[in-house]
Amino acid sequence: MVLLLALASAAFAPPWAALWLGVPVATAASLLLAWRFGPWAFAVPLAAASWVVVDSAAPWSGWVMAAGFTGAWMGLREEGGGPSSGERGLMLAPLLLLAAVAPLLPGWTGAVEALVGFVREADKQSLAIMRDSGWPAEQVRSFETIVRDGEAAMTRTMPHVLPVLLFLWTSVLVSAGRSLAARTATLLGWPPLGAAPLCDWRLPDVALAPLLAGLALWLFAPARFSPCATALVAGSLAGFCVQGVAVVESALLSRGVPLALIVLTLLFMFVAAWPAFVTTATLLGLSDVWRDYRRLEPAAAE
Repeated sequence: MVLLLALASAAFAPPWAALWLGVPVATAASLLLAWRFGPWAFAVPLAAASWVVVDSAAPWSGWVMAAGFTGAWMGLREEGGGPSSGERGLMLAPLLLLAAVAPLLPGWTGAVEALVGFVREADKQSLAIMRDSGWPAEQVRSFETIVRDGEAAMTRTMPHVLPVLLFLWTSVLVSAGRSLAARTATLLGWPPLGAAPLCDWRLPDVALAPLLAGLALWLFAPARFSPCATALVAGSLAGFCVQGVAVVESALLSRGVPLALIVLTLLFMFVAAWPAFVTTATLLGLSDVWRDYRRLEPAAAE
């Protein structure tokens, strides 16, 4: 895992490259320190926070700080079997909060413009390769039209999409950090970290708060807060989408369907019709807040 993260870091440009290793390491270190030494683990995210204050050219180190708070939160709850899978999802709240605040931070506009410029430069190179390769002029003009329309759409949507992508990306890196902490605990001879299957994923009711806050920002706040609202709404709905998948998995497992077949079926449905799959799973997860479908499932005799 460390090797894969290092290779991914080498493929990215600074400052994003540092997050591939910085986020998992901060998560693992904070989790293990909080598990064994309690609140002393908050030294890791506080050190990252001081890095943000001292080095104004590295505002993106805030993601390391948020990951450290998430890891410390997980570690403090590790005793007694550890948090459930849904509680772990709630512990990503520092990342979601940072994703919502990121569009208001200094340097955010420049980062978005740099990313858009990088994509435009890649499109120009693709067009130049097509011309040099002798493609018909008709096809080149058609591709130019597609690229131009795509760049216009990207310019409009990138300020809203980038915070959501950062939240999802760093959430995956936090999961990698928890796995790294589990391996480290095994090497140190510590008890194993608590395991929570996906089928038990159920977000606490307080997870509705970011969703409602994002909707309120959309309705009542000035337009410059729209990216913040998008991050809160999309991040919350992503958690409820996972909850919808957990409801389906739990229902199938309770009826004796093998886990491998469930995974393949859900993966096929996602690839074949991902918009409908994501929408249906999200609505199912949201309705589970009130319906609690898994409480109604048949229980095995044991």
